[in-house]
Amino acid sequence: MKRLIKALAILLALVFCFSLVSCSKKDYTTVTLEDNGALITNPNMGWNFAYYSNTFTEFNQYLGNNDYLDEFPCDVLFMRVGWSYWNPAENEYAWDSFEEVLKPWWDRGKRVVLGFVATHPGDQNTPLWVKDAGANGIMYYWDRTVKIDKSGYAVLTDGKVEYTDEVYEPGSRFAGQPKYVLSYSEYDLNQNGRLDEGETDPNGDGWLDPTWQSQQDFLGSTTEAVAWGLNTKKDSAWNNGQEVDLSALDGYKNLRPTWVVNYDDPVFLDKFGKFLEAAAERYDGTDYLDVVDICSLGDWGEGHSAYTRGNKFKADTIRKHIDLYRKYFTKTPIVINDDCEPYYGEGFSEYCIENDVGVVDCSVAISEDIKYGAPGNIGNVAVTDLFWRDEIVMLENHFGMACTSALLESVNQCHASYARIHYDPQAYLDTEWADAITLRLGYRLNFTEVSFSKLQMGSKLKIEFKMKNTGAAPCYQGGNPTFYIIDSSGQILCETTSEFDVKDLVVKADVTKAPESTGTAMMQLPKQFYKDQTGRYYLAVAVTVDGEPYYNLPLDNQDENGRKIYKVATFTIGEVF
Repeated sequence: MKRLIKALAILLALVFCFSLVSCSKKDYTTVTLEDNGALITNPNMGWNFAYYSNTFTEFNQYLGNNDYLDEFPCDVLFMRVGWSYWNPAENEYAWDSFEEVLKPWWDRGKRVVLGFVATHPGDQNTPLWVKDAGANGIMYYWDRTVKIDKSGYAVLTDGKVEYTDEVYEPGSRFAGQPKYVLSYSEYDLNQNGRLDEGETDPNGDGWLDPTWQSQQDFLGSTTEAVAWGLNTKKDSAWNNGQEVDLSALDGYKNLRPTWVVNYDDPVFLDKFGKFLEAAAERYDGTDYLDVVDICSLGDWGEGHSAYTRGNKFKADTIRKHIDLYRKYFTKTPIVINDDCEPYYGEGFSEYCIENDVGVVDCSVAISEDIKYGAPGNIGNVAVTDLFWRDEIVMLENHFGMACTSALLESVNQCHASYARIHYDPQAYLDTEWADAITLRLGYRLNFTEVSFSKLQMGSKLKIEFKMKNTGAAPCYQGGNPTFYIIDSSGQILCETTSEFDVKDLVVKADVTKAPESTGTAMMQLPKQFYKDQTGRYYLAVAVTVDGEPYYNLPLDNQDENGRKIYKVATFTIGEVF
C-alpha cells in the first residue's frame, strides 16, 4: 500500500532561485516576483523617433552611422512626409525610395508610424496634378521679411519681435541667446488667432494676414536650415528665379507660394482615397506598420490651419477624412490630431472611438517663454481623457524642448502609449527623465505573485496569480497569461492558458496606485515526465496572443531560446516507484 501511495504521489523537491519566496496557504507554494526595472519595448507603445518630420532633414541628421536608437530603447520611426513625395504623379508611387531608408530598421525588428501630409506651409505637399485634375484650393504665400537680430541670428518676422534682457539657460538649444516675445496685438483676431465667423479677411476668403501667419524664428539654426526655410535656391517657381546671398539677408522678402487644397473637395478626396488604397494594400496589417497618423487635415497634418487657412473645419469634413482612412486601413491603429477637436464640436471623440481612431497631441512641453496656443505645458488632458480608455494616445513635444518633467507628467496624465523623439535623440537620452518616461510609456505587464498547488503526476496543477499594469496606458491588444513546465533545454512539456485578459488590468496616473488583479489557471500534468539528465525542470510564465508568447515582461530568467517566456520556479523530480 505504501509503495502504491508513493507511486501515485511522487516526491517533488522544490528549489527556488528567484526573488522572494513564501507560503501563503496550506499546500500551495507562492513565489513573489519583482519588476527588474528593465527598459523594455513592446508592440503598439513606446518611443517613436521623428526620422522625417515634414522635411527630409529633420531629424535624421542627428543620427550617427549604425545608430538605430537601441539605447532608449526606441522601436518605432515616425515618417511625416508630404503626399506629393509618395505619389509624385497619378498612379505613380515612390514606395521604394522610402523603403530603402526603412529597410535596415525593419531588418532589426523596428516599425514605423506613417503620416501623409496634404499641407506644409512653404512646401507643396498636395501634388499639383490633383489641382490640374480640377480640385479647388487657393494659393498661399509664405510671406516673411528677414532681419538680423542683435545677436547675429536670422529671424523671420514682420517687425513685432521684442527682445528681453534675459538669455536662455544652459542646456537649451538657445543657450546664451536673448529671449524674445512675439506680439500679435496689432491684429483684430479672436483668442485662437482665427477670424470669427462673418469677419472679412483682406487677404481673401477665409485667410489670415500672411504677416501674422509667418511668425517663425530661425534662432540657433544652421545656415543650411535657414537656406531651406527661405528657399534661397535659384528656382523659377520661387523668388522670381533669383538666388539670395545669405550674407545679405537683412530686408529680404520671401514669397514662397503653396497651393493649399480645400479639404472637403470631392476631387481631392477621390485622388487621396486612391492613394490611401494603394498604401494600405502595401502596408496595412504588416508587422512593420504600427500606426497611421491622419495628416491630411491642416498645416503639417496637425488638424489646425493657424498658418494658412483662417476658416474652421466643418465637422463633416473631418468625418470624411476619418472614414477615408478607416475604409482602407482596416487592421492598423489610426490616430488624429487633438487640434481637430475645437473645430469639430460635439461628437468628436465619440465618432473617433466609434471608428477605432486614437488621438495625437503635438503641443506637449512647449517652452515657457513662447506659447503657440497650446493648452498648457503638459498634454491636452481634456481631450486625451476622452480617448485613452479605448484608444491609443500619442504625444509629441516641441522640438528643442526634449525630455522634461512636463513630458513625464503628460505621459502620466494623458495615459500615453507613445511619445515622439522630436529633436536630437541624444538631447532626450542625456536627461534625468528619459528612463522614468520609458518605464511609464504605454503598458508594463507585471506578474507580482504566482501560487501553485502540489505537483502530482497525472493530476491537475492549480495556479493562482496576481498581475498589475504599471504603465500609463492599457494594453489594448490584450493577451492571456500562460504557464509552462519546461525542461532544462527549454522544451515545453505541458502548458495552460488562463482566460484572464491583460487588457482589463486597471491603470492609474500615479504608478504607486496601480491595483493588482487576480487570475487562475489549471494545468493537466502528464502521468510522468521523461527523465531530464539534469533532473531540473521549470515552471515558467508568458503573456500570449493567439497561443504565442508575445510580450516582453520586466522579469529576470528569460528562456534561453529567446522566447518571451520567463522562469519563475525550479524543481527536481524525486525517484519514481
